[in-house]
Amino acid sequence: MKLNEPLAAVLRNGRADLNARFAAARRARPALDAEAFGAFLGAAVDPVACAVDRARPECVGAVVDVAYDIALDLVGQQLTAAGARSLMVNRLWEQTLPAAANLVAQSPAQLLTALNNAVLQLAATPGARPGQWLDLMQKGATCCDTPEVLLRFGQLAAWRSGLAHYRTSALSVSRDLPPATALAALGVPPSLNWPAVRERLGGDPWFDPSAKSPARGLRVAGRAGTFRGFGGLFPEPPVVALAQGRLLVQSGSDCWHLTADCFGATFHRAASADFERGRQEPQLPAVLRMKGSTVQRERESLDLHELGRFTSAACDGRTLALTSATTHVVVLVALV
Repeated sequence: MKLNEPLAAVLRNGRADLNARFAAARRARPALDAEAFGAFLGAAVDPVACAVDRARPECVGAVVDVAYDIALDLVGQQLTAAGARSLMVNRLWEQTLPAAANLVAQSPAQLLTALNNAVLQLAATPGARPGQWLDLMQKGATCCDTPEVLLRFGQLAAWRSGLAHYRTSALSVSRDLPPATALAALGVPPSLNWPAVRERLGGDPWFDPSAKSPARGLRVAGRAGTFRGFGGLFPEPPVVALAQGRLLVQSGSDCWHLTADCFGATFHRAASADFERGRQEPQLPAVLRMKGSTVQRERESLDLHELGRFTSAACDGRTLALTSATTHVVVLVALV
């Protein structure tokens, strides 16, 4: 693939040093393929170099210098090989980073590293939506005026795209964003009142600001997890417990901390001992009752007969997690 002059000039001028860095990287990662590396430079780094040349030509060398090392790492770890993850990596380099060229030029190491790590994390997290994150970041590239603002935007957008465990930190950094920018990161209309939306998001994990009529009362708000044989986590139907305010899930000998809200659900390894200790604690508030396959709260009732009899239930105050012997998912019932 013929390279455009901005990238080609940097590679020519720094040939000896860049070749030495390639050789060192290949010793560290024998899977690093020269042909694949060259293809990635042409398809992914070249568009970034061209965009930076148009925005801030004096910064092309610094940007390519950082991009070269990141490309070595990506190709050496075979993260650019054919597959869904590589599609997301390529979209980042071919579309998102060129759109943010002015910001990338200001802080290449910070932005290129952080945004690469973010798209890889999203692509590796079951249920997350890296494509949605890239769509949101495309908007962020035009509405963020500094690299720091774009990074905060990206954290909020990552939460919106399925990384539920980012909830607290995303809401925290959102305080430093202009209201219109924060709303754009969540993909909701700029006409909404951001302070009111943020307050509601902080108090209700199942509040969806994009919904025309936000739901209320007992309702199935989500399902998390699936059978390991289908690419999920659970080798057998899971059970849940509440331990120190956290929802824990156990399947076989494995245990996870489950974080869930209207944007997604994520699992993180936890100690089985914590799960066992949690099971000794009260799992449900007095106002909630389980009767067969029905959840009751005062005058409200939610029939989940398709699950059969519940095998476990745990409540953190705003979410009720339920399991049954007939399914490999955790059913999440909104209580707010």
